[in-house]
Amino acid sequence: MTESPPHSPGRIRRTRARTAILIAGIAAAFAVTFAGTAIARGHGHRCKWENSHASRVGVNRVRHAVLCLINRERSAHGLPALHASGALNSSAQNWANRMVATGNSGGGDLAAQISAAGYNWAQAGQVVGSGFATASKMVAGWMGDPGHCDVILDPIYRNVGTGVNAHAVAGSWRKGATFTEDYGLSMGQSPASGNWGPADGCPY
Repeated sequence: MTESPPHSPGRIRRTRARTAILIAGIAAAFAVTFAGTAIARGHGHRCKWENSHASRVGVNRVRHAVLCLINRERSAHGLPALHASGALNSSAQNWANRMVATGNSGGGDLAAQISAAGYNWAQAGQVVGSGFATASKMVAGWMGDPGHCDVILDPIYRNVGTGVNAHAVAGSWRKGATFTEDYGLSMGQSPASGNWGPADGCPY
């Protein structure tokens, strides 16, 4: 896989196909502690369906809520919004479904996943979580963890795909859902921003 040259030596990882995973079974107290903190930090409007479970309102509505919440976080930290990619949506949804079907709470081969979905990537990243009941709790959990937060606030990315499965991976805390976010910068695109300050400040 050919990658674009680094624009900030030492900061853009050469192997930019990484996954950060947060499972509620490991971090139940963590999830409760950080749920809803985005609004408390003054991040503005609520996102529709952010507090709804996918089993009640459907996967597509929760997917929109996750995208809204992620872009709200980026906006609050002075970063450009991400644009939904059909290819990355497909990749992310396939991985969320596979996690639930196989009980796999670990990362897969992200480069292979997004390439198979038709996304011609130069840089890519992924965050995954399971056992969180709502989009709001999942995004708050990600933002409260250094590795996940760093991916979400990476200034390089322009595109994102979201996968939501209404069921938790076996063994995850309670009966939450499973979430996957695939991030990308496609070949030929310039980085969305060069502002690494927000990522350097993780977690929030």
